[in-house]
Amino acid sequence: MMGYADSLNSLTCNKYVPLTVVREIAEEYLALERKSLRQREDTLRCILQKTLNIEKEEIERIVSELSSNDLFLKTQEELLSDHKRINLIEQHFKYVKPIEIVLNPEEVKKGAVKDCLHYVPILKSLKVLLEDKTSVKVYEIHKECNQLSPQSLLEMHDGAAVKENKFFLLSLKPFHSFFTQML
Repeated sequence: MMGYADSLNSLTCNKYVPLTVVREIAEEYLALERKSLRQREDTLRCILQKTLNIEKEEIERIVSELSSNDLFLKTQEELLSDHKRINLIEQHFKYVKPIEIVLNPEEVKKGAVKDCLHYVPILKSLKVLLEDKTSVKVYEIHKECNQLSPQSLLEMHDGAAVKENKFFLLSLKPFHSFFTQML
């Protein structure tokens, strides 16, 4: 269930696919899974009848048991709604919830459509990222690789174009010691 929820969430968060499109994709997956389940049921019926010569009632009981225990189908049905998917993500994953800022609160009180923006707090996001063991491991691997190959760039500021550019020399100098301490 978590893997499927994470995959759908990844479409929204990493690929910027709108929730309405993610919902359509989830509905299509569910329709395909139901077709696939019917195919598996028919195949099982055929195998049980031809090879084991089991009575029809027993075959239907076995097929029904298979269908009612299909975890992927249950997962897809459970996570079909945006609300249920988002709740699962919030409960089981490290998640920094976006904060909504209403741009026209007075007009909304009078019945106007709400104009708003959302932002994800950067400090909370960094905290979640730095507490994640996978992120730390990726950083360590990246650091080890760059120690082996000193010609590799750690970031865009390592390049000669930035180091020689007067704008960056003047504007980044005050921050150099701060960023060096963070690493």
